[in-house]
Amino acid sequence: MSSALLNVGQQLGGSLGLAVLGTVAATVTRNQLPLGVPTHALINHAVTAGYRSAFAISTAVALMGFVVAIAVIRGRAQHTDAPAMPEVA
Repeated sequence: MSSALLNVGQQLGGSLGLAVLGTVAATVTRNQLPLGVPTHALINHAVTAGYRSAFAISTAVALMGFVVAIAVIRGRAQHTDAPAMPEVA
């Protein structure tokens, strides 16, 4: 049961993230294009700006996730009072 919930969560998170980043890229691309007939160079610039914005947002989200993971995940305490192992010849 928990494996199924984990898989559904991963699928939903991936699809929602992709939809949001695609929307950001499309919106920035559309806003970069001037009214009238755009040239090939202007289209290339607009598409590059859209993808750059989407990658910047995805980088920020990944870094925030990394910071949360570092803050939440703690290492186990090391027990040093274990009995010594005898040497084997």
